[in-house]
Amino acid sequence: PLLRRTSSIMKRSNSIGKRTNSKVSFSVPGEEAMPSAWRMLAVSAVALGLDLLYSVEAAYAAPTFLQYKLPQRYISFVLLMSPILGVFLTPVLGQLSDNCTWALGRRRPVILFFGAFALLGFAGFTRAGDLASAIAPHEGNWLTLLLAVVFFLCID
Repeated sequence: PLLRRTSSIMKRSNSIGKRTNSKVSFSVPGEEAMPSAWRMLAVSAVALGLDLLYSVEAAYAAPTFLQYKLPQRYISFVLLMSPILGVFLTPVLGQLSDNCTWALGRRRPVILFFGAFALLGFAGFTRAGDLASAIAPHEGNWLTLLLAVVFFLCID
C-alpha cells in the first residue's frame, strides 16, 4: 500500500514536478547548473594541495615534537587534541559561516580566514624553536613546546 500511494503521488502533476514521458522530473527553485569541468578540476586541485599538506603534517609532527624535546608519552595526546577540538569547534564555525553577511558570500570569508590560519600554523610549527629563542632567549624549552603545540593546532 505504501508503494501504491507513492506511485500515485508521483503520477500527479503539481507545481514542483512536471510529467514527461511517464517520468516525473523535479526542479528545485534556485538550483544552478552543473559546474564546468575546469572549475571542478580547479577545486579538486586545491583540495589535493591541502590533502598533501596535511599528510606531510601527519608524517612530520611526531619527529618535530621529539626534536623539540616533548616527552614521548605526550605526543599522542597532542596529536589527539586536534580531532577533539574539531568535534566541538566545527558546529561553532559552521554557525559563524551561516551567519556571515560579507560581500564575498557566506563560506568564502571563513574558508579564506582559516586557510590563512592554517598557513600560519604550517610556517610557525617548523620554526617554533627559532621564534621562541627570538622572543625570549633564556626561557628554555617550555616556550618552544608551547609555540609548537599552538601552531600545530592552528594547522588543523
